[in-house]
Amino acid sequence: MAADAAYANVSLLLHGDGANNSTTFTDNSSAVHTATRYGTAAISTTQSKWGGASIRTPGGSCVLFADTNICDFVAGDFTIEFWVRADGVTTQAFLNNYATSSATSTFVIQCNGSGVIGAYAYTGSSSISCVSAASTLVSATWQHIAFVRSGSNFYLFVDGVQKATTTSAATLNTGAAKTRVGAESDTGASGATAYFDDVRITKGVARYTASFTPPTEAFASLQVYITGNVKNDANANVARTVRAYRRDTGVLSGSTVSDGTTGNFSIITDYAGEHTVIALDDDAGTAYNVLAYDRVVAQ
Repeated sequence: MAADAAYANVSLLLHGDGANNSTTFTDNSSAVHTATRYGTAAISTTQSKWGGASIRTPGGSCVLFADTNICDFVAGDFTIEFWVRADGVTTQAFLNNYATSSATSTFVIQCNGSGVIGAYAYTGSSSISCVSAASTLVSATWQHIAFVRSGSNFYLFVDGVQKATTTSAATLNTGAAKTRVGAESDTGASGATAYFDDVRITKGVARYTASFTPPTEAFASLQVYITGNVKNDANANVARTVRAYRRDTGVLSGSTVSDGTTGNFSIITDYAGEHTVIALDDDAGTAYNVLAYDRVVAQ
Protein backbone atom coordinates (compact mmCIF):
# COMPACT_ATOMS: atom_id res chain seq x y z
CA MET A 1 0.00 0.00 0.00
CA ALA A 2 1.33 3.44 -0.91
CA ALA A 3 1.54 6.02 1.85
CA ASP A 4 -0.42 9.27 1.75
CA ALA A 5 1.61 12.48 1.66
CA ALA A 6 -1.54 14.41 2.64
CA TYR A 7 -2.44 12.09 5.52
CA ALA A 8 -1.94 14.87 8.09
CA ASN A 9 -4.82 16.75 6.40
CA VAL A 10 -7.23 13.81 6.57
CA SER A 11 -10.02 14.62 9.05
CA LEU A 12 -11.99 11.39 8.63
CA LEU A 13 -11.02 7.99 7.20
CA LEU A 14 -13.33 4.99 7.40
CA HIS A 15 -12.10 1.72 5.94
CA GLY A 16 -15.21 -0.09 7.12
CA ASP A 17 -13.13 -3.05 8.24
CA GLY A 18 -14.09 -5.40 11.03
CA ALA A 19 -16.12 -8.47 11.93
CA ASN A 20 -19.53 -9.04 10.37
CA ASN A 21 -22.32 -7.18 12.23
CA SER A 22 -19.81 -5.23 14.33
CA THR A 23 -20.99 -1.78 15.43
CA THR A 24 -17.45 -0.45 15.86
CA PHE A 25 -16.71 2.09 13.11
CA THR A 26 -13.03 2.95 13.35
CA ASP A 27 -11.77 6.34 12.20
CA ASN A 28 -8.29 5.71 10.78
CA SER A 29 -7.42 9.40 10.49
CA SER A 30 -4.96 10.85 12.99
CA ALA A 31 -7.90 12.63 14.67
CA VAL A 32 -9.54 9.30 15.64
CA HIS A 33 -13.14 10.56 15.88
CA THR A 34 -15.66 8.46 17.78
CA ALA A 35 -18.69 7.14 15.92
CA THR A 36 -22.22 6.37 17.00
CA ARG A 37 -25.02 4.94 14.90
CA TYR A 38 -28.72 5.31 14.31
CA GLY A 39 -30.77 2.27 13.38
CA THR A 40 -29.09 -0.92 12.26
CA ALA A 41 -26.00 0.35 10.45
CA ALA A 42 -23.18 -2.14 10.93
CA ILE A 43 -20.01 -3.60 9.47
CA SER A 44 -20.77 -6.20 6.79
CA THR A 45 -18.59 -8.81 5.15
CA THR A 46 -21.20 -9.44 2.46
CA GLN A 47 -19.70 -6.77 0.20
CA SER A 48 -16.47 -4.77 0.17
CA LYS A 49 -14.34 -2.76 -2.19
CA TRP A 50 -11.22 -3.36 -0.12
CA GLY A 51 -10.35 -5.28 3.01
CA GLY A 52 -13.16 -7.83 3.04
CA ALA A 53 -15.75 -5.63 4.81
CA SER A 54 -17.66 -2.38 4.47
CA ILE A 55 -20.23 -0.22 6.26
CA ARG A 56 -23.80 -1.36 5.60
CA THR A 57 -26.66 1.12 5.94
CA PRO A 58 -29.88 -0.85 5.32
CA GLY A 59 -32.13 2.19 4.76
CA GLY A 60 -33.17 4.55 7.54
CA SER A 61 -29.83 4.05 9.30
CA CYS A 62 -26.56 5.95 9.46
CA VAL A 63 -23.17 6.30 11.12
CA LEU A 64 -22.63 9.63 12.89
CA PHE A 65 -19.61 11.65 14.02
CA ALA A 66 -20.33 14.56 16.36
CA ASP A 67 -17.18 16.60 15.71
CA THR A 68 -17.48 20.03 14.10
CA ASN A 69 -13.81 20.11 13.04
CA ILE A 70 -14.25 17.29 10.53
CA CYS A 71 -15.76 19.65 7.96
CA ASP A 72 -14.70 23.18 8.97
CA PHE A 73 -13.51 23.94 5.44
CA VAL A 74 -14.59 27.64 5.46
CA ALA A 75 -12.85 29.05 2.33
CA GLY A 76 -10.21 26.35 2.01
CA ASP A 77 -9.71 23.48 -0.39
CA PHE A 78 -11.14 20.07 0.43
CA THR A 79 -11.72 16.59 -0.97
CA ILE A 80 -14.67 14.45 0.11
CA GLU A 81 -14.66 10.97 -1.40
CA PHE A 82 -15.97 7.48 -0.85
CA TRP A 83 -16.87 4.19 -2.50
CA VAL A 84 -20.57 3.29 -2.47
CA ARG A 85 -22.52 0.24 -3.67
CA ALA A 86 -26.19 1.18 -3.68
CA ASP A 87 -28.80 -1.58 -3.79
CA GLY A 88 -30.95 0.44 -6.18
CA VAL A 89 -31.48 3.78 -7.88
CA THR A 90 -33.62 5.68 -5.38
CA THR A 91 -33.61 9.03 -3.59
CA GLN A 92 -30.91 8.67 -0.93
CA ALA A 93 -28.31 10.68 0.95
CA PHE A 94 -24.80 9.24 0.89
CA LEU A 95 -22.63 11.58 2.95
CA ASN A 96 -23.30 14.93 4.58
CA ASN A 97 -22.56 17.47 7.25
CA TYR A 98 -26.10 18.75 7.46
CA ALA A 99 -27.91 20.44 10.33
CA THR A 100 -31.44 21.83 10.41
CA SER A 101 -31.07 24.09 7.37
CA SER A 102 -28.62 25.35 4.76
CA ALA A 103 -27.79 28.21 7.13
CA THR A 104 -25.90 25.86 9.44
CA SER A 105 -24.89 22.98 7.16
CA THR A 106 -21.66 22.44 5.22
CA PHE A 107 -22.31 19.89 2.48
CA VAL A 108 -24.56 17.09 1.20
CA ILE A 109 -23.81 14.42 -1.41
CA GLN A 110 -26.93 12.60 -2.54
CA CYS A 111 -28.83 10.96 -5.39
CA ASN A 112 -32.36 11.46 -6.68
CA GLY A 113 -34.80 8.83 -7.88
CA SER A 114 -33.49 9.10 -11.43
CA GLY A 115 -29.93 8.28 -10.44
CA VAL A 116 -28.65 11.84 -10.77
CA ILE A 117 -25.88 12.44 -8.23
CA GLY A 118 -25.53 15.91 -6.73
CA ALA A 119 -23.13 17.59 -4.30
CA TYR A 120 -24.06 20.79 -2.47
CA ALA A 121 -21.98 23.13 -0.31
CA TYR A 122 -23.65 25.73 1.91
CA THR A 123 -22.72 29.35 2.58
CA GLY A 124 -25.51 30.38 4.90
CA SER A 125 -28.35 31.77 2.83
CA SER A 126 -27.53 29.89 -0.36
CA SER A 127 -26.00 26.70 -1.72
CA ILE A 128 -23.30 25.89 -4.27
CA SER A 129 -24.45 23.06 -6.52
CA CYS A 130 -22.50 20.44 -8.49
CA VAL A 131 -25.05 18.14 -10.11
CA SER A 132 -24.45 15.55 -12.81
CA ALA A 133 -26.32 16.28 -16.03
CA ALA A 134 -27.56 12.71 -16.41
CA SER A 135 -28.13 9.56 -14.40
CA THR A 136 -24.80 8.29 -13.08
CA LEU A 137 -25.73 5.92 -10.23
CA VAL A 138 -25.55 2.23 -11.11
CA SER A 139 -27.27 -0.21 -8.77
CA ALA A 140 -25.35 -3.07 -7.17
CA THR A 141 -22.04 -1.67 -8.45
CA TRP A 142 -19.14 -0.15 -6.54
CA GLN A 143 -18.68 3.49 -7.58
CA HIS A 144 -16.20 6.14 -6.47
CA ILE A 145 -17.68 9.58 -5.79
CA ALA A 146 -15.60 12.70 -5.06
CA PHE A 147 -16.60 16.29 -4.26
CA VAL A 148 -13.65 18.71 -4.44
CA ARG A 149 -12.95 22.38 -3.91
CA SER A 150 -9.81 23.94 -5.41
CA GLY A 151 -9.68 27.68 -4.86
CA SER A 152 -12.98 28.98 -6.21
CA ASN A 153 -13.68 25.87 -8.31
CA PHE A 154 -15.95 23.05 -7.17
CA TYR A 155 -15.94 19.64 -8.90
CA LEU A 156 -18.04 16.49 -8.79
CA PHE A 157 -16.44 13.25 -10.01
CA VAL A 158 -18.05 9.84 -10.45
CA ASP A 159 -15.70 6.92 -11.11
CA GLY A 160 -12.95 9.46 -11.82
CA VAL A 161 -14.92 11.26 -14.53
CA GLN A 162 -15.74 14.93 -14.01
CA LYS A 163 -19.54 15.18 -14.04
CA ALA A 164 -20.07 18.77 -12.92
CA THR A 165 -18.20 21.93 -11.98
CA THR A 166 -19.12 25.37 -10.71
CA THR A 167 -17.33 28.45 -9.43
CA SER A 168 -17.76 30.35 -6.16
CA ALA A 169 -15.39 32.23 -3.88
CA ALA A 170 -17.87 32.07 -0.99
CA THR A 171 -16.93 31.07 2.52
CA LEU A 172 -18.72 27.91 3.63
CA ASN A 173 -20.44 27.45 6.95
CA THR A 174 -18.28 25.99 9.67
CA GLY A 175 -18.79 22.32 10.37
CA ALA A 176 -22.26 21.38 11.54
CA ALA A 177 -22.78 19.24 14.61
CA LYS A 178 -22.89 15.89 12.81
CA THR A 179 -21.17 14.25 9.86
CA ARG A 180 -23.22 11.29 8.65
CA VAL A 181 -22.66 8.29 6.42
CA GLY A 182 -25.80 6.83 4.89
CA ALA A 183 -28.57 9.31 5.72
CA GLU A 184 -29.46 12.99 5.82
CA SER A 185 -30.42 13.22 9.49
CA ASP A 186 -29.88 11.53 12.84
CA THR A 187 -33.19 9.73 12.40
CA GLY A 188 -32.21 8.15 9.10
CA ALA A 189 -34.16 10.44 6.77
CA SER A 190 -33.42 9.89 3.05
CA GLY A 191 -31.44 6.86 4.12
CA ALA A 192 -29.27 5.00 1.64
CA THR A 193 -29.69 1.27 1.28
CA ALA A 194 -26.06 0.74 0.42
CA TYR A 195 -22.56 -0.34 1.35
CA PHE A 196 -19.79 2.23 1.95
CA ASP A 197 -16.04 1.68 1.84
CA ASP A 198 -13.04 3.98 2.24
CA VAL A 199 -14.83 7.17 3.20
CA ARG A 200 -12.20 9.94 3.32
CA ILE A 201 -12.43 13.68 4.01
CA THR A 202 -9.29 15.75 3.43
CA LYS A 203 -9.13 19.39 4.53
CA GLY A 204 -6.90 21.91 2.75
CA VAL A 205 -6.09 19.62 -0.20
CA ALA A 206 -7.80 19.38 -3.60
CA ARG A 207 -6.76 15.86 -4.58
CA TYR A 208 -8.49 15.92 -7.98
CA THR A 209 -9.03 18.85 -10.36
CA ALA A 210 -9.50 16.92 -13.61
CA SER A 211 -10.74 13.46 -14.54
CA PHE A 212 -8.56 10.75 -12.97
CA THR A 213 -8.18 7.01 -12.54
CA PRO A 214 -10.12 5.95 -9.41
CA PRO A 215 -8.05 4.55 -6.53
CA THR A 216 -6.79 1.04 -7.18
CA GLU A 217 -6.19 0.13 -3.55
CA ALA A 218 -7.41 1.08 -0.09
CA PHE A 219 -6.53 4.56 1.14
CA ALA A 220 -3.36 4.69 3.21
CA SER A 221 -3.58 5.16 6.95
CA LEU A 222 -0.13 6.70 7.29
CA GLN A 223 2.39 9.10 5.86
CA VAL A 224 6.08 8.28 5.59
CA TYR A 225 9.28 10.26 5.53
CA ILE A 226 12.79 9.97 4.13
CA THR A 227 15.24 11.55 6.57
CA GLY A 228 19.00 11.98 6.70
CA ASN A 229 21.97 14.30 7.07
CA VAL A 230 24.24 15.99 4.51
CA LYS A 231 27.88 16.96 5.10
CA ASN A 232 30.49 18.47 2.79
CA ASP A 233 34.02 17.22 2.07
CA ALA A 234 35.18 18.87 5.31
CA ASN A 235 32.62 16.83 7.27
CA ALA A 236 30.62 19.97 8.06
CA ASN A 237 26.83 20.12 7.94
CA VAL A 238 25.63 21.94 4.81
CA ALA A 239 22.55 23.05 2.96
CA ARG A 240 22.12 21.00 -0.22
CA THR A 241 19.24 20.18 -2.55
CA VAL A 242 18.13 16.63 -1.73
CA ARG A 243 15.92 14.59 -4.04
CA ALA A 244 14.33 11.19 -3.53
CA TYR A 245 13.41 8.96 -6.47
CA ARG A 246 11.35 5.77 -6.37
CA ARG A 247 13.75 2.92 -7.05
CA ASP A 248 11.17 0.85 -8.94
CA THR A 249 10.06 3.55 -11.40
CA GLY A 250 12.61 6.37 -11.13
CA VAL A 251 9.79 8.86 -10.46
CA LEU A 252 10.64 11.82 -8.21
CA SER A 253 8.96 11.33 -4.83
CA GLY A 254 10.02 14.61 -3.27
CA SER A 255 12.65 17.29 -2.96
CA THR A 256 13.88 19.57 -0.19
CA VAL A 257 16.96 21.50 0.99
CA SER A 258 18.90 20.24 3.99
CA ASP A 259 19.27 22.58 6.94
CA GLY A 260 22.44 24.68 6.69
CA THR A 261 23.17 24.38 10.41
CA THR A 262 22.32 20.77 11.17
CA GLY A 263 22.53 19.26 7.68
CA ASN A 264 19.30 17.39 8.39
CA PHE A 265 16.52 16.88 5.86
CA SER A 266 13.08 15.30 5.77
CA ILE A 267 11.04 14.49 2.67
CA ILE A 268 7.38 13.45 2.86
CA THR A 269 6.57 10.84 0.25
CA ASP A 270 3.50 8.88 -0.77
CA TYR A 271 5.49 5.69 -1.41
CA ALA A 272 6.64 3.43 1.40
CA GLY A 273 9.12 1.37 -0.68
CA GLU A 274 12.79 1.76 -1.60
CA HIS A 275 14.20 5.07 -2.86
CA THR A 276 17.43 6.40 -4.30
CA VAL A 277 18.34 9.66 -2.55
CA ILE A 278 20.72 12.20 -4.09
CA ALA A 279 22.25 15.29 -2.46
CA LEU A 280 23.34 17.70 -5.19
CA ASP A 281 26.34 20.01 -5.37
CA ASP A 282 24.74 23.46 -5.09
CA ASP A 283 27.96 25.50 -4.88
CA ALA A 284 28.60 27.42 -8.09
CA GLY A 285 32.11 27.18 -9.47
CA THR A 286 33.11 24.17 -7.43
CA ALA A 287 33.08 20.48 -8.21
CA TYR A 288 32.07 18.13 -5.42
CA ASN A 289 30.95 14.55 -5.66
CA VAL A 290 27.22 14.08 -5.61
CA LEU A 291 26.16 12.09 -2.57
CA ALA A 292 23.91 9.15 -3.43
CA TYR A 293 22.14 6.76 -1.08
CA ASP A 294 20.47 3.69 -2.53
CA ARG A 295 17.71 1.43 -1.23
CA VAL A 296 16.52 4.02 1.31
CA VAL A 297 13.15 2.94 2.73
CA ALA A 298 10.72 5.66 3.84
CA GLN A 299 9.52 5.30 7.42
